[in-house]
Amino acid sequence: MKVSTAFDGLILLVLISLLIISKDYPFQLKLLPWIFIPLAIILLSIQMVTDLRNKTAGTHLIEWVKAAKDSEGKYLKTVLWILGLFVFLFIAGFMVAAPVFTVLFLRANGESWRYSVCLSAIGWGIFFATFIYALNVRLYEGKIYLYLFS
Repeated sequence: MKVSTAFDGLILLVLISLLIISKDYPFQLKLLPWIFIPLAIILLSIQMVTDLRNKTAGTHLIEWVKAAKDSEGKYLKTVLWILGLFVFLFIAGFMVAAPVFTVLFLRANGESWRYSVCLSAIGWGIFFATFIYALNVRLYEGKIYLYLFS
């Protein structure tokens, strides 16, 4: 089995489970997932069929595991960044964690302060405009906010 096919299958399972979880949400909250997830499922299914038909392209799982062992540091660093994001989201909430994490990640990967802050501000603005303003959705505020203001 190719790595890309296995990864696509994992993403497909996650998308299907998100769709199932969101079925009981109020209309405003489930609008976004029920618009984009079915489209993503269709496109991902097409990609998986294409990958399975193409016998020559792609790295096989055993080759990928050997390559991952050779460069453990990159994978470990990526996993730590993702886990750090989840912890930071839990503690600080979406509206704080998203821009701060973006700046920290970009700075850690060699981007300038100006680029990091501008990209983070643009992303935060889009995030705010989409969820808070347009959809009127309350996002998770984080444990600190809940502790201080409730």
